[in-house]
Amino acid sequence: MVSQQGTWPPSNKGWLGPGIYFWDNDKKTAGWWATRIVDDQAPRVIRAEIDLSDCLDLTTVFAQNALRKVARSIAPSKRSEAALQNLEARGFTRDGALVHLTQEALKVAGRPPVKGVRIAVHLKEGNDTAQSVGTQLVAGFRMVIVVFDPSIIKKCEVCDGA
Repeated sequence: MVSQQGTWPPSNKGWLGPGIYFWDNDKKTAGWWATRIVDDQAPRVIRAEIDLSDCLDLTTVFAQNALRKVARSIAPSKRSEAALQNLEARGFTRDGALVHLTQEALKVAGRPPVKGVRIAVHLKEGNDTAQSVGTQLVAGFRMVIVVFDPSIIKKCEVCDGA
């Protein structure tokens, strides 16, 4: 939700932790989602230009490998597992905690801070057409961008209707 002053308060909770959640190029899903999470009588869909250059783009091999490396390091390590459980106790989902630990690992490796995450999310919608006809195609994916640092939001406008 955008305030009257144009600021971007992040959600306190969310699948990948606190942040500002966007559906990437999917106004219809954004409108559907807005009607379910916003207490306002007339939720709005925001079209935004987001600079993804400092984001963990989990549609790329680099980001997927970074996440895999952190996930593998957590499994055998009691200390890492404790860190993961600590984040979960603070309200992070397991996925969100893993993304947070990946950010920390990249920071320790001297990489610039991660300002957001772009990820493909599978929404189980019952009968996926492609799967029902026996192809390798998979339906029901949506792209989500979670913004941790609002400075990467370059332009925004309210769309007509939600």
